[in-house]
Amino acid sequence: MSWVAVAKKDFRDAGRSKALWALTILFTVLVVGVVYFFGAVAGGADPGFDTLLGSFIGPLFLLLPLAGILVGYKSIVGERESGSIKLLLGLPHTRGEVLLGKLVGRSAVVSTAVLVGYLLGSIAFVALIGGFQPVDYLLFVGMTVLLGVTFVAIAVGLSASSGSSGLVLAVAVALVLAFTLLWETLSMTLLPYLLGDAVLGLGATAVESISTFVLTASPRIAFVQGLSFLLSIGGAAPGVAGDGSRIWLNDWWGFVVLAFWIVVPTAIGYWRFENADL
Repeated sequence: MSWVAVAKKDFRDAGRSKALWALTILFTVLVVGVVYFFGAVAGGADPGFDTLLGSFIGPLFLLLPLAGILVGYKSIVGERESGSIKLLLGLPHTRGEVLLGKLVGRSAVVSTAVLVGYLLGSIAFVALIGGFQPVDYLLFVGMTVLLGVTFVAIAVGLSASSGSSGLVLAVAVALVLAFTLLWETLSMTLLPYLLGDAVLGLGATAVESISTFVLTASPRIAFVQGLSFLLSIGGAAPGVAGDGSRIWLNDWWGFVVLAFWIVVPTAIGYWRFENADL
């Protein structure tokens, strides 16, 4: 269980560096602020539990990717640049155990911030509004944690793949921008143009199938699909609504995509880190 020791140390270091406290405050302000708006500013009228949960989605799309990237991007490359990775590997840790421990430790940082924020938010909800639905709330919190872990895994995988923290940060920020701002436009506007008569000349059915498949490959869309599967909130993601005849248009497909973005970057990072000359 050598990776457990690495994870515990990473979590403790985050607490000492104030990263955990800063994230916890951010999430608490977000959740309690939304609840306060509905409970106090909006006159105390019950907005409906699904409406309240749905109002968290937009801010989460911006905050969670940034939190995951910032927490995870220096997890391994930072130690390579400082030279401390040699000391860490001099202990009874394999490179795989170091990578797994870093992933678990950094994921615990983001997850703790999310859980504390939503715990305080639930107290505010009961005090200001009432009508609290604990099962739906826990499912929403679980999806939020899963999305946060997804971006931590992407960041840690990138961190394990390179010896330059600047390069890792640049690629990570580019991915965040792509996932949060550009993915839907590129997959539903530019990609159909390239696949259609203008360039490749594929038929309308093929263009739609490929475009929607690429669209659902985004963690953001996968998060919406997962929420729709569990809670039927947030509405259908743009371009994803359909009869489910294509497997990726089913709401449960969101969990497959999130698992992909956790496993694949981690696996690539492990392969690169295992073969790196330190």
